[in-house]
Amino acid sequence: MLKRMCLLAIVLLVFGQGMVVTAQIAGQWEVKTMQGSSPSYHEMKVEQKEDGSLTATWNGDALKQFKFENNKLSFVRSMEMAGYEVMSRFTGTLADGKINGVLSSEMGDAKVVACPAQPMAAALGLWDVDMDAMGNLFKVKLVISVQEDGSLAGQWDSAMGEHKISAVKCEKDTLTFKRSSTIEGTPLSSNFKGTIEGNTLSGKMMTDWGDWDIKGKRMYGDWVGRWTVQTDSMFGPAQRTLDILPDLSVRYQVFDGGLNPLKNVKIDGNTLTGMLEVSLAGQVLELPFKATLTDGVIKGTLSSDQGDINFSSKKKG
Repeated sequence: MLKRMCLLAIVLLVFGQGMVVTAQIAGQWEVKTMQGSSPSYHEMKVEQKEDGSLTATWNGDALKQFKFENNKLSFVRSMEMAGYEVMSRFTGTLADGKINGVLSSEMGDAKVVACPAQPMAAALGLWDVDMDAMGNLFKVKLVISVQEDGSLAGQWDSAMGEHKISAVKCEKDTLTFKRSSTIEGTPLSSNFKGTIEGNTLSGKMMTDWGDWDIKGKRMYGDWVGRWTVQTDSMFGPAQRTLDILPDLSVRYQVFDGGLNPLKNVKIDGNTLTGMLEVSLAGQVLELPFKATLTDGVIKGTLSSDQGDINFSSKKKG
């Protein structure tokens, strides 16, 4: 009896540890690939079945030969390009909550870094803020951004005084932060708490001189979101994706299903311009991007040596 119990304990211990290790990689991952100097962003989803085996998708397409043992990950990715099947093989390691490795194909090698996908903070972006301080109205620019470690940072720009923002937190629709100010040589500490609803912000700045009402509007909020793009191009799929993030960084879907960021993004009125950088067979292509937003529809042009690609897009959801 004692021997059976010991044997059962050993089996549970061995298989239990295996299940825990396997579970470390299950979930949603945001993947960044680098081929040369051009990054591309992808989505990988790993699911664990009841028997402990794993299945995975990359940008919604199934991965083949997916294996994860002793923190070592490998798989094969297949995609169609111009009527041909292109196979890529990945080998990498899971350590400290990140996956690092190399994705190799006949088109070259790409460095891969994957992190667990995190929900985007509702407070991200550029805010046009009105602050009522004891009957005096101040115009302020508030910027909330995300740092590489996932924490939030803030910037408070006002015509009066110098200000530093710290301890920025956004839980669901609630934004809080601390503000240290120097106004006409006088130091002032304050705390903010507010609520975000869509592209509006309302709350109070709590100071030793009383509570000051805050009202804000996210700048260029009509642009922000995921857009379904229809193109007239003869290359690749007719339907693509355009992501415009709250911090006004822009990503456009390219031939391999990834989202490539635009450089030098500027918004002037209802016009957005930037430069799409794509790495292809060791060469970096720079494609001018120009779009206008009218009545909830983005229309634009992506220019290339092979001709202009015209597109029209509507926001998903």
